[in-house]
Amino acid sequence: MPNYKKFIIDTLQEAGSVAKAAFIKPKKITAKKDNSLVTETDLAIDEFVREKIKKNFPEHNIITEENDEIKQGSKFTWICDPIDGTLNFARGLPLFGPMLSLAVDDQTHFAGVFDSMHNELMYGQKGGGAFLNGKKLKQVSDIQLEKAIVVMSGYTSYWNEGEAKLDQVLSKKINIRGSSLSAINETLWVVSGRMHALTFAGAFTWDIAPISCFGPEVGLKVTRKDGQPWKLNDKKRGLVVAPPKLHAELLKIVKSVQS
Repeated sequence: MPNYKKFIIDTLQEAGSVAKAAFIKPKKITAKKDNSLVTETDLAIDEFVREKIKKNFPEHNIITEENDEIKQGSKFTWICDPIDGTLNFARGLPLFGPMLSLAVDDQTHFAGVFDSMHNELMYGQKGGGAFLNGKKLKQVSDIQLEKAIVVMSGYTSYWNEGEAKLDQVLSKKINIRGSSLSAINETLWVVSGRMHALTFAGAFTWDIAPISCFGPEVGLKVTRKDGQPWKLNDKKRGLVVAPPKLHAELLKIVKSVQS
């Protein structure tokens, strides 16, 4: 088997170094069709990662945020967000970084994320554990809903009546933390146990792929908002991530307000 771990870590470190160096420099910022932002650094890293994958794994499929999908008919699919948290990056907030995953068929088997501003690199492999800066992460502890710290992500972008009701219901029961505007940091915080759970109102494949790999390796249950397992290219983009008992409680509330 190719050394996917080394490829992912080396690529993330190179991409993270580019993003970190560009952070303090003037940026050319443009808006995409969906009004999200993109910078020349996003585009440069996206192209760098795509070319590196094509050179090393020419038969693999590739999905990146800033370019069209490359379909090769392979069971292997690379998924990359060149800079997750572009808004933060563009506005001078040090919460961003590259994310790179490899799915086999419809499940993420290898993944890595790198917050170069805080020097936190997380890597995981299905069945092989999750690691933060080379140290294997412990299994998370379950916790009662009333004591949990839950990150609600993406709700400003995907807000609707159901999401507003969910916010109202949960805010009366638990300690809610708003989104950091970056899936990478929310992933790092929840998988490492600094936060207890995460709900995505809506997210893209490149946002979800890493935590779908890391989560089960530390005892987190990762499902769509309807309770079904997340799969590659899933059209339902909401997500609930939490230890099993907490997940069941959160999912019950999510379903009750979105039915």
